[in-house]
Amino acid sequence: MAQAAIAHDALLPSQGLLRSLLDLPLELRLEIYSFCPAFTLLQLSHSISFFYYEINQYPAILRLSGFKARSCTPTSKSRLCMPMITRITDWYERRLFDQLHQPNSGLGYGPQWDDNEKESSKGTVLRRSYARCMHCSKVGRFILYGYGLCKPCYEKSYDFVENLDDSIL
Repeated sequence: MAQAAIAHDALLPSQGLLRSLLDLPLELRLEIYSFCPAFTLLQLSHSISFFYYEINQYPAILRLSGFKARSCTPTSKSRLCMPMITRITDWYERRLFDQLHQPNSGLGYGPQWDDNEKESSKGTVLRRSYARCMHCSKVGRFILYGYGLCKPCYEKSYDFVENLDDSIL
């Protein structure tokens, strides 16, 4: 038991602004985590190994955050990771996601070509980085079409415009 406490204390940072959060009792930290969405918890868990250990130690926190465990992973072994984030609905999180995961993002949206992407056999571009649909906030490895939309949202908008044109004529 003493060895576990020593190992746990070794994960703590020695000083800084985070120290005040770490000085809070575990119950208060767990309460704070329960209000955080999954993407926030993911970023927090990647900042310090102590947070990674603590956040992943309590599956109830992950369930409250909207985390979706993979069906092939036993829930006791589920760890918070990017493939398990399905949507980002909070405005601040969307902004952070766009800063972290949108390579060459500027005013233009759509398929991005860079050194990390390659041509597939069907002639489409495969994204290795994560993308976020500007309409439904779905997150994953997919191609963004016109105006930063995932394929289903793009097709719905195209169908809408097509029907609109028919009704005008």
